[in-house]
Amino acid sequence: MDGKTMPNGYAHNGCVIVEDLGWGISGKHLDFFVQKESYFYSVNALLGGAQYVNVYSNSPKCN
Repeated sequence: MDGKTMPNGYAHNGCVIVEDLGWGISGKHLDFFVQKESYFYSVNALLGGAQYVNVYSNSPKCN
């Protein structure tokens, strides 16, 4: 997502916060929350649906 333009015009910095540690989460799985349904469709089209991503824990870039 780094550098991608979001539906509101914001250029994403590539940093996200993952907080959901619920019992239903297993393996390598990320869910994105978006504020509006229309944003979901825009972001889904931008990212092409399911993607492989690199995950960096505690990256200095995101502090």
